[in-house]
Amino acid sequence: MAENMPNYLQFNNYLGFRYFALTSFMAFTLCILLELQFLMKPEYKMPTPVGISHNHISAFFQGRMGNHLFLYASLIGIANSTNMEPFVPPDCSLWDILELKAKKGGRSYHHLGRYIYFKENLSNTYDARTQEFDTDTYIDESYLQSWRYFNHIRNTIKEHYTFKPEIKNAAEKYIQNVVRNDPKGVTKIGIHIRRGDFLQDYFKDYGYVVATADYIHKAMKYMREQFQSHRFFICTDDHSWARLNIPESLDVTFVSSTSAIDDFALLASMDHMIMTQGSFGWWAAYLAGGTTVYFTGYPRPGSELDKQFNKRDYYLSEWIGMA
Repeated sequence: MAENMPNYLQFNNYLGFRYFALTSFMAFTLCILLELQFLMKPEYKMPTPVGISHNHISAFFQGRMGNHLFLYASLIGIANSTNMEPFVPPDCSLWDILELKAKKGGRSYHHLGRYIYFKENLSNTYDARTQEFDTDTYIDESYLQSWRYFNHIRNTIKEHYTFKPEIKNAAEKYIQNVVRNDPKGVTKIGIHIRRGDFLQDYFKDYGYVVATADYIHKAMKYMREQFQSHRFFICTDDHSWARLNIPESLDVTFVSSTSAIDDFALLASMDHMIMTQGSFGWWAAYLAGGTTVYFTGYPRPGSELDKQFNKRDYYLSEWIGMA
């Protein structure tokens, strides 16, 4: 049957087949070269999706409330320094307790175009690279736990960190009930004692430590010397230890709340703070805004956690360290 076909269709002819293959390959190669030449032009830019700019910043919010407080504040502070617009994911735990002013959004909500990925070098040390952002940026696997990211807009952060009315009113009502028989204008001093998970082997091995009773006694003595009319409000996740190690006194109130949110709102309403360790107490002290005493034994010197820590980046210079 093949011998009856026209010659121009008989591709089994050796020379005809080679000519067809060669011309096809040359045409394909020419197309590729032309496309590459277009893509490599200096003025060429990938098209930007409609409605997406190049000055947005967002982050993955890992950890618990204290971690989220650092991440949110740092995101707002970095955005302010770099002239970017921050977006906070809807699953951030702070939306339910604070009057946040940032926009909801993030990487998975189409507010970022072709973003760059950023990961901090150390979790408790300021990373100056955050001041170089100039295009859509997504911060991941980071905690951003340094006041240097946001302290330049401290008043703005405090505006964002206004408690929901029902939470604020509950804290104020509790405080007023406690101090109703105290001298007018009594100075309110919060003490946050964190133990709980820091006593677990994993955390201890990594470098987490808990403040000693001796430290708390020293800090309370210092505050008593500074403020003649005062009242201590003690919030803790280990009430048994606190009552066993802190002597009962007329100027001491052990807060019996079982809600971390209520404790946080109360501590943030204090005039001054004694903190032990952890981001929860750190933020209570920052929002209270008065004299703050912190435990210098955290983290354990030489530990893995200590290698992540720059205390000058973590504790404000005006805060008072004690062991």
